[in-house]
Amino acid sequence: MASFKKTPRVFKRKDSPYWVYDFQIRGIRFNGSTKETNRKQAETYVRNLVDEALRGAKAPAAVHSEDRTFAQAVDDYARERLSTIASGKKLRSSLDLIAGLIGADKMLSEFDHAAASDLLKALREHKPKKKLVGASYAPRTLAAFVNVLRSLLSHARDVWRIPLAPIQWRKLGVKVPPRSIRDYSFEEESAMYAVMDPEDAAITKLMIDTGLRLGNAVSLRWSEVRFEFDEIHVWVKPGKPHIALMTPRVRELLLERQGNHPEFVFTYCAKTKVRTVGGVKLPLERYPVTKSTFQHRWDKLKKILPFLGDRHDCRRTSGTRIARYTGSIFAVMGHLGHTNIAQSMPYIAFCKKDHKAAMATVAQMEKAARGAKPTENEPS
Repeated sequence: MASFKKTPRVFKRKDSPYWVYDFQIRGIRFNGSTKETNRKQAETYVRNLVDEALRGAKAPAAVHSEDRTFAQAVDDYARERLSTIASGKKLRSSLDLIAGLIGADKMLSEFDHAAASDLLKALREHKPKKKLVGASYAPRTLAAFVNVLRSLLSHARDVWRIPLAPIQWRKLGVKVPPRSIRDYSFEEESAMYAVMDPEDAAITKLMIDTGLRLGNAVSLRWSEVRFEFDEIHVWVKPGKPHIALMTPRVRELLLERQGNHPEFVFTYCAKTKVRTVGGVKLPLERYPVTKSTFQHRWDKLKKILPFLGDRHDCRRTSGTRIARYTGSIFAVMGHLGHTNIAQSMPYIAFCKKDHKAAMATVAQMEKAARGAKPTENEPS
């Protein structure tokens, strides 16, 4: 029989006066509060718990796990899991919204299929604070809420060992529509530049030509530009280097902005009066364009340009053009900085025009092959 030479360590958290424990036996995790403020009594409690587990008896849920309210579960899940994820803050805000709709004092063990159905109904009726068009969440956003909630419940079941009620998620009708891949034509691109701010137009050209993400394009620094090699060296998610190649158009717009700012490429002039020192007019100070500013102006342009979609469509347009004019998915993968083909496929828009062109090419190749060497069933 397995045995512990030492009693598992007990420790205190800042937000609790009680000693808590966290250990594993035979792949089963035991963690929770001893409800003891004295360390020796807490160690005795844990020693008895270990002996009971080693005897093969299943410890009751109340012994090795503690049911939590949704508010407590969100805090614990954020500390144990979301703190190591890049998008942890965004997921935490989603869970806070879910806990508010469900009820912060509701216990996890009380959340069942009916409660999940009521939650989805509340989410569909909830009005987002920062939504310009429409008054409810899109189906894809609802699915994202469900996914993060299911991750929390799975963590509660597998790690915290809390018995949960079964929920049939498929019957709740949360369906994610296929993502539409949008690419801009050259005519639409020209229409965009005609009404855009000059700096926003330059950022859009950079994204379409190089395939850079908005964050890298807006915050582009001169230290990342290599004119001697016609390259742009940036760091992309998840923390890996990427080299984007300049086109003649990108090189020209970068050269036009040299000297505007010592660090950032894309800047704007502050709306202030002309500065004069000793009767001499000084140039206005320039500040770097921010991602939020660009996104705000992009959303306002949607009212003027009906075809304007998501700003990430610029990156999809870049990938689609590479695929359309090279015919190589590997070229798209390298152009966008992906590590596998599966990542590049959502960035390629395949329209009926491309389909017809591909079929025409295949027909010409077949005709040439038959003309060079006729088959047995065909006359020469």
